[in-house]
Amino acid sequence: MPNISVIPATRSGPGGDHKKYLGLIRAVAFLHQYQREIQTVEVDGTPVEYIEVTLTDIETANRLANVVLGQSMDELVKPSRTLLSKIYEMVKEQAEQNNAPHR
Repeated sequence: MPNISVIPATRSGPGGDHKKYLGLIRAVAFLHQYQREIQTVEVDGTPVEYIEVTLTDIETANRLANVVLGQSMDELVKPSRTLLSKIYEMVKEQAEQNNAPHR
């Protein structure tokens, strides 16, 4: 079986979200292993087989990350995200009351 752990998984933040994200990319690539050409690289004199991750794999992982990893990929902690949402709602309501454009 080819090795798809070419990108080193490093920890980013308290939850190791970067490691989880890279794992998701690997999983998507792994699903396509039989449709990909197996590459070989020599590591310390030993040949190691791998498949390359494609941009499509990364795009698929990005779409799945919000669902699978959910809030853990959010840069804001939950209280900050809640506060930001409340501020957005307040600004939207005031814009509507004053007939001002809002996004």
